[in-house]
Amino acid sequence: ANVNVSYELDFWGRNAASSRAADQSLRSSVYDQETVALTTIASVASTYFELLSLRDRLRLARLNAANAEKVLVLTEKQFAAGTISKLPVMQQQTLVSSQRAQLASLEQQERQTFAALAILLGKPPQSFSIAGQSLEGLNTPNVTVGLPSELLSRRPDVKSSEADLEAAQANLAAARAAYLPSISLTGDAGVASTALAGLLSGSNPAYTIGASLIQNIFRGGELIADNDLKYARREELLASYRKTALTAFADTDTALSAVRTV
Repeated sequence: ANVNVSYELDFWGRNAASSRAADQSLRSSVYDQETVALTTIASVASTYFELLSLRDRLRLARLNAANAEKVLVLTEKQFAAGTISKLPVMQQQTLVSSQRAQLASLEQQERQTFAALAILLGKPPQSFSIAGQSLEGLNTPNVTVGLPSELLSRRPDVKSSEADLEAAQANLAAARAAYLPSISLTGDAGVASTALAGLLSGSNPAYTIGASLIQNIFRGGELIADNDLKYARREELLASYRKTALTAFADTDTALSAVRTV
């Protein structure tokens, strides 16, 4: 049996830093998944409310169109009786046409929104149905006064951005540690089979270990460029983290303003 062993003593923490960077990258991916899930839930809710709103508007548009047609019938009778001129009839006809066009547009929007909601829920529109017909009866949730801003740190997009920044910091530490020499240990062990033990004399098992100090003399330019790249990446992610945090505050302010105006 032959066994080859090779490992590196992590004196300067380069491997540990790379491991931390990988862990933070994994955390970022998990938070990205949570962001997608949260965004999908928000899209479902928003599309559902939009569908109910369109159904309310459709109901009013149908009533308006029916009333406009009744008025047109009365206007035409008045014109036939000679009590009014042709102008009111033409004006009412224009109004009826406008109401019908608006009704057709709303019906198209309602169908499109219905199909979009079905797709978001992973169902074919042909076999999908919604029981809700109106926004009436829906209550706006109350917002507790004095909520701390630290709650925004629970947002998965903020967590993802923070994990990316920590991973970049660990990668920068690994790049800096790459300047320092690394010690690699290699071993080669050979053990003779028992069938050959009686044929060969002496101590057959052999084990040799060599330690080598690897200097990075001829990689200076590469290491400097890699360090600069990791530093620039960290600065980029730092700016992205700031943007994500500001976006979280802006989204909260917009949502609270919408609640106050309802």
